[in-house]
Amino acid sequence: MSETSIDILAMSDHPGVSQWRAVTPAGSVAGVAGLRPAAPFGQDLRAGELSLYVEPRWRRRGIGSRLLAAVNERIAGQRLLADVAAGSPGEAFCRRHGFQHTGSRRQDRISYHDVHQAWLGELVAAEPDGYRLTHWTGEFPDRPRVEELLSGPGRPGTALLTAADAGGDLAAYALAVVGPLNQPHARQYGPVLLPRHHGRRLGLWVNAALIQRLHRLHPHIGEITSTAENDPGLLAIREYLGFRPSQPTRVYELAPTGRPIEFQRTQEGRHLMSSTVIDSRPELTRVMQEIVDSGITGFQLRVSDEHGEWTGSAGLAELDGNTPPVVDGYHRIGSNTKTFTAVALLALVAEGRVALDTAVADYLPEFGFDPRITVRMLLQHTSGIFNFTGEVYTDGSVESDITLNGAAVIPGITWQGKAWVEQRFRTYEPEELVRLALSKNPRFEPGADWSYANTNYVVLRLIIEKVTGSALSEELQRTVFGPLGLTHTIVPGASSDIPAPHAHAYYRYDNDGTEDTIDVTVHNPSWISTGGDMISTTADLQAFITGLVTGKLLPAEILTEMFDAYPAIGYGLGVFVQDAPDGGGKLITHNGGAMGHAALMYTTLDGSKTLTAALNYVDDANLSQAAAFQAGTAKLLAAYFGGGEAEALPPAA
Repeated sequence: MSETSIDILAMSDHPGVSQWRAVTPAGSVAGVAGLRPAAPFGQDLRAGELSLYVEPRWRRRGIGSRLLAAVNERIAGQRLLADVAAGSPGEAFCRRHGFQHTGSRRQDRISYHDVHQAWLGELVAAEPDGYRLTHWTGEFPDRPRVEELLSGPGRPGTALLTAADAGGDLAAYALAVVGPLNQPHARQYGPVLLPRHHGRRLGLWVNAALIQRLHRLHPHIGEITSTAENDPGLLAIREYLGFRPSQPTRVYELAPTGRPIEFQRTQEGRHLMSSTVIDSRPELTRVMQEIVDSGITGFQLRVSDEHGEWTGSAGLAELDGNTPPVVDGYHRIGSNTKTFTAVALLALVAEGRVALDTAVADYLPEFGFDPRITVRMLLQHTSGIFNFTGEVYTDGSVESDITLNGAAVIPGITWQGKAWVEQRFRTYEPEELVRLALSKNPRFEPGADWSYANTNYVVLRLIIEKVTGSALSEELQRTVFGPLGLTHTIVPGASSDIPAPHAHAYYRYDNDGTEDTIDVTVHNPSWISTGGDMISTTADLQAFITGLVTGKLLPAEILTEMFDAYPAIGYGLGVFVQDAPDGGGKLITHNGGAMGHAALMYTTLDGSKTLTAALNYVDDANLSQAAAFQAGTAKLLAAYFGGGEAEALPPAA
């Protein structure tokens, strides 16, 4: 039988899930391909998890290639991710079809037949005080929100959600998705435990209930798999329940074709995929390449406007590699962290728990702050507090033996050169950074001038934690991550790790007379605590800045305060407010970069046009890439927001 006699049929799609079958003339199924969002509760559905299976006796007839072609035709512009075993036919298939190896991960598995049923029942019956289990069953939803699913009607389907709530307050949840064609396995996601509900064994309770319910509704399921994550608490739950590590898998990715999906807006403002595609944005592709040619190692870009959403990348993910950065890979976002912190603080202002014009000393009396310094001054960088990463004076008012490009430098902590390289895994406590700054002379009298200082935002962190009794990460989950559904934004603390996939960051320094360049992707970011330590993706940054300006995070009166910019500087409360190129209105923005990673974040005031980007590059003590970074940003803004042309960027020397 020839391969052309096999029909490739697109099955009736459930929301958020697509499936194709290869059907023989006799009506039997020779193979199947499936596609679902790689992160079930993420904002970015432009990364799809591909599953593809061909019955052994039908292999080597081109059926797998035809199934993949059908998937690609449907989702042009979307990234495809596939987990395959090393050395397997699946890995060979991925390589033949242009997939790139982007990382590895461990799969945990549990056989339901190995679970002691009475013991599992006891775990489920041990209901924590004040909590109850809720459930939802259906087909995998488009852009799911846990609360919406639990409050809506359920129906028979392949997706099962189990959650714990306390009087309507979501506390924990876990999801399982049954495989296609009645295959005897399911994929589990989670459990996810919301920060304010830690310490009550809710993760274990929810996970046990999910396993029990999965078996009751789908008794043919004999095995559950779940991707192992770098979360000790989650791994401990799974190990306790009986999950065991299985063979590590390799992650392969097929990059977009450059023709992104066009989106249409419904009356509710949700985005739905349509079958048409938009132009490949050659002007943005050209600028990205110019930025790379100017000396930046790699560049990821995401834009969204009336034409839809478009993503692209250029350059290299690694200096010694040959692949571009993965679109929407993780990266350190530098001073964009300040905007997240500002929103968390302003949420407390909206709740009446913090006042903008109250003295900082009233909240943190133990530090001895100048009583004239207010919370507003911290947010707007008008406090005059010394910058713990050092002060640079370009006006000649201060003399120093240390200079940077001719300017006098009063040093703070060590964050450059060989000394930083040798101690890049050192942990700094926030209080330590603040006390160092307060031991130095202030730059000016409180409120008398403007000067960008990382110290301001470490102090804001301490206020947030003092007022709420919660860690900053928990407050960000409550005020930002949760409301917007951000699942790929991380407050790392003193952790050196960064999730995969990610582009690599580099640092060049003088090693006793020899110029060395090392990979510094992994380092302890506590040296820039709250001033620039967070990790995110371009999709999460886009969702964040759009959600901010459209009023999803703060009331209108607080946004008015936030966007009231300091004259001449254009800095509000945690954001820059600047003119768009060619007089195209105002842009709300913040950028940031340090140690080889950088991020851009721009939006119009109404959120209708956004740009987020991530860069990886070779950093050094002289900030050699600063000029290329700034010129590239100006070129990009002119091309996207101004519709005009900036001068071509000079190539790297």
